[in-house]
Amino acid sequence: MRLINGISWMATALTSLAIACSSKSNSNGGQCSDFRGTYVGTLTCSDGAQSNSATVTQSGCMLTVAFTDGPTITGTASGNKATTTQTQGAVTQTCETTINGNQYTQSCTTKSGNQTIDTCTGSGTRTGVPDAGGGTGTDGGSPPQCGIIWSTDATCEACMNSMCCSQMRACAPGTACAALLDCIVANCQTLDQNCIESSCAAEIQTGGGAFSSLADCNATSCNTCD
Repeated sequence: MRLINGISWMATALTSLAIACSSKSNSNGGQCSDFRGTYVGTLTCSDGAQSNSATVTQSGCMLTVAFTDGPTITGTASGNKATTTQTQGAVTQTCETTINGNQYTQSCTTKSGNQTIDTCTGSGTRTGVPDAGGGTGTDGGSPPQCGIIWSTDATCEACMNSMCCSQMRACAPGTACAALLDCIVANCQTLDQNCIESSCAAEIQTGGGAFSSLADCNATSCNTCD
């Protein structure tokens, strides 16, 4: 799994840009983790446990979930949680899925009207998530522990995974923060701050908050390692 957008080589420029991002970002822009991949697990309801499998694709924080033996539905993601709803007649099932690296947990509530008729819990694993270039990881496609790989230096990567995991997930592929990083790579490879602010103004509005948090965490918790 390669570095996402060469993120580690931006490390020295992140702290200075963080000030601009903090003042210009939209706190309501919304951030979400990268949910893409194949999910295999077990969901246990009142009538017993059932194995399930689904493939998730993602555009921004909108998800499309295609079940192996069932329908394709849509959902929304916020942070490391995703919510999907299925409706059949008067019956509605709402599920919340939380990812933690390669693992996920799930809870579902089924209602008929306003009456809860069943609750379910489950867990499983995720594999096959593509990296930022659209390929899969060299380990068979398992996603990075915290959504992105910050550094090829083992000590730095361990620090970031330990101290800045939530901030890294907020900049995983499919997030507004990742779109900002993409814009910087595409338009301002010299990391000139004026270039970034002019070429990536829209991306700063939506992804700047997460970008700033990641930069701050790297600087304060891991000594601006790259």
